[in-house]
Amino acid sequence: MSKEKKTKNLKKSSFLFKPLLSRSSSKPSTIVDNNNNNEPTDLNETTSTKSLSDISTSSLTSQLPSLTNPVSSVSSVSSASSVSSVSSKSSNSTHLGEPTMAKNNKLSAQTTQLPTNEQASSVKATTMIIPINPSPEEESISFTNGHSTSLDTQLNKTLLEEFSQIFLRRAEERYTKRLSPDQLRRNISEMLTFISHRNPGEIKVRHVSMHKAGLDPNEELVAIETCMDDQPFIVDTTKLAFAQLGLSIVYAVTLLVPTQRDSNGYLLSVHPDSNSQVESVTRFILQRVKSSQTRQLIVSDLHNRLSLARATTTAFLRLKKLAREIINEYHYLGQIYSNQKHIFEQVSGFLIWLLDEHFVFFGASFYQPGLIVENSLGSAYSLAQNQNNSVSVSERFFSSNHFNRERFGESDLIKFHKCNLDSQIHRAGKILDVMFRRFDDAGNAIGGVVFHGLLTQKAISS
Repeated sequence: MSKEKKTKNLKKSSFLFKPLLSRSSSKPSTIVDNNNNNEPTDLNETTSTKSLSDISTSSLTSQLPSLTNPVSSVSSVSSASSVSSVSSKSSNSTHLGEPTMAKNNKLSAQTTQLPTNEQASSVKATTMIIPINPSPEEESISFTNGHSTSLDTQLNKTLLEEFSQIFLRRAEERYTKRLSPDQLRRNISEMLTFISHRNPGEIKVRHVSMHKAGLDPNEELVAIETCMDDQPFIVDTTKLAFAQLGLSIVYAVTLLVPTQRDSNGYLLSVHPDSNSQVESVTRFILQRVKSSQTRQLIVSDLHNRLSLARATTTAFLRLKKLAREIINEYHYLGQIYSNQKHIFEQVSGFLIWLLDEHFVFFGASFYQPGLIVENSLGSAYSLAQNQNNSVSVSERFFSSNHFNRERFGESDLIKFHKCNLDSQIHRAGKILDVMFRRFDDAGNAIGGVVFHGLLTQKAISS
């Protein structure tokens, strides 16, 4: 992956910057590896640690080791075709890694890889649905048997070989060195199995007990794995989630995988070419997370945060377009309110400054003057669903009683407010609301827009 180009620092002065900076400065959180006094985990470090000969290529491509890891996922898996590992008769059928409800109990999926027959080339897979906390009278296990062709053909031997190279290039050397060759083979096979099926746009998140799955000798380690389309804010949002939950990251593997999938979402290739779509695959290994309930809460929380991050990134261009509309509107209003033209120019100039990489736009809310919930952009929808003072403060500001057309100043056009909610994505800090009043063509106030986000490090340090 090519590194992001660092933009040149553009030093600009703004009369609005100093009061804003004094109220919203915050330091980004870092996660320090407290295990054996190691240094902070560098997720961007790329090291080539082992050749494929070190992990026995013949063992990798002959068959997958037995995997008996309890997994729990909040991602949904659609119906598969007849060649899929688990066949589905309806859209409500249970698939590998999909949470299921039975007798009002939460369920987790456990996958057991059966050994192949010497005469058969296919691998039989058994998916067992087991209650997380089964009662004595509900110890029965329901399971579905099927034949998988996703990891046993010559094409998929190539898949395993290519994915092994991607894994070994990105995995931390201090992590791979502590694993036996068999454990390393199991780790690579387990991650490939995890990403072998994903629906378009799906965010897959699950937890894996490393020791029970035979992936690590340490009984206290739990892996949180994700697979989704590559985008900004994945790794930093995941680290932020663990930091806010008070969890320590012991090891991490972050991969950018060029994938090609069929129409049903099954993995065909991880070889980069013009038809590949880059997917982010991560594994964060945590310690001292013994409770199954706690693990599931971590999975649910992380899935929600990654959904917010995706909503933020997909709305980025529309947020910039909206900001430019307000800038043009203020230039027009400067002609209507000729006596206050300089005020509109100053406020629009500040919005231009925010667009110049000084503000991370999470989303936008619209007021008329009350909140219009259905018209939000980005992750702004989450603010209306939480207990916070952002909505009430914004509605008071956009009220027609707070604007005098004959006499108004800068504070009547723009307002800054630090929300009482902590950021759930990107980095730590209180969410900042920047409110801009809007007008109709006749110059009458008609509500406004609130941009939600954080000041960038460039803005704080400039």
